[in-house]
Amino acid sequence: MITPSENTRREDYDRLRAFWIKLGCRVREMTPLAHDRTVARISHLPHAMAVLTTLAALHDDTGVLDSSAGGFRDTTRIAGGDPDMWAGIFLHNRDEVMAALQDAAGRMTELLEMLQSMDEEAIRRFLAQAKALRDLLPAV
Repeated sequence: MITPSENTRREDYDRLRAFWIKLGCRVREMTPLAHDRTVARISHLPHAMAVLTTLAALHDDTGVLDSSAGGFRDTTRIAGGDPDMWAGIFLHNRDEVMAALQDAAGRMTELLEMLQSMDEEAIRRFLAQAKALRDLLPAV
């Protein structure tokens, strides 16, 4: 992502864009604010959720790891990132990370309410919506 501002010189922009393209990258242009919102949703939120999953699953009993397999390993892999680096990332993009976490908390509340009311059809719709959105992710 390239995030030019009103102070960005056209020749600098063109040189940077050409550099990334020569490396085989897809180049997207967006404002710095759009960038911060985007990376909060596709990078910082997944990291936070991996951290939360790790803490929720293991804080009382690490013995459950004896029963873990690929799903837990895949879901929590990025929680193994450098805490100092990630603290800086979260704080630097604090507003957008907080907004993403609030959205996730709202979705978690929805799921808790569905489970509380034993609404199987609502749970199926919730899971189907997530699957449909996940299926939009391009294959690597």
